[in-house]
Amino acid sequence: MTSERYTIAEAKHADDFEPVHDIYNTTQLIVKNCIHEKHGFGDEKQGVIRRIMKACHKRLPLDLKRAVIEFNEAMRAARRENLIKRTVGSFELISNILEQSYARAVSPQVHILNDYEGFSNNVYGEIKASFVHDLIKQTKLKPHQVFLDMGSGIGNVVLQVAAETLCESYGIEIMDNPAHLAKLNKTEFLARTKAYGIPCGKIVLRHGDFLEDELIHQVISKADVIFVNNYAFDPALNQSILAKFLDLKEKTQVVSLRSFVSNAGRQTSRRSNSIESIFTVKEHTFGRDKVSWMVEGGKYYVHTVDRSQMQ
Repeated sequence: MTSERYTIAEAKHADDFEPVHDIYNTTQLIVKNCIHEKHGFGDEKQGVIRRIMKACHKRLPLDLKRAVIEFNEAMRAARRENLIKRTVGSFELISNILEQSYARAVSPQVHILNDYEGFSNNVYGEIKASFVHDLIKQTKLKPHQVFLDMGSGIGNVVLQVAAETLCESYGIEIMDNPAHLAKLNKTEFLARTKAYGIPCGKIVLRHGDFLEDELIHQVISKADVIFVNNYAFDPALNQSILAKFLDLKEKTQVVSLRSFVSNAGRQTSRRSNSIESIFTVKEHTFGRDKVSWMVEGGKYYVHTVDRSQMQ
């Protein structure tokens, strides 16, 4: 059984890791997702889960410590009685693991993510797990398909897609600091999914230029879904990316925050004399607090390769 030590302390800043909050969430998710029979743990109304919740809400560190000891004893008993089950991994459990990995692998060095040139193509921003979950449902990603994140940052999208869908999941990031943290994030995430018994698809995170990387060129040609956070990209870079899409296979879906197709506000848009003519495009909206750089919602676009319209 994997164990982890926690310091019971309150966060000083809003973005700091909160160990009490982590204990509160994790214990409930373990019982909900990983235990066959829950009589030894209780729920929000009674048992050790109730005692953990109460200690967290009332900020009683000694009570919390005693409740966690009791929880650990119940976990050992569950293991002895073969009540631990393997899980494919629900969104809420995977999301929690992503947060834990971020807190331990990324947060200690998070300040280096701000080291970039403003108003350039290399501005850093993160896509929230709930938005990624929406995109997975929107594109209907399946096991053994291929996903690519062009500009993958710390790798959180790539990791989540691999865990939620079991597909091959690739990412490439050009900036040094996010690429460095992505390696740490991947190691932490995989250690935690392994501890839970959650399977993942193949994960490849590369440090380089997606316009020049030969492996990524090969991945583009076989990808089923490609994600590009091109919100801050200039027109020249967007056009260079579009040129890479000439080799996409039929029905590949490209999801982006800026459309690669002119007049994309319409339901579909077709221009037979340009690269973008291989796509049909649909505009969608995302809600509040789905991306790191703004609170309000916005638009995203799903481009689907359909060369039949060119005939």
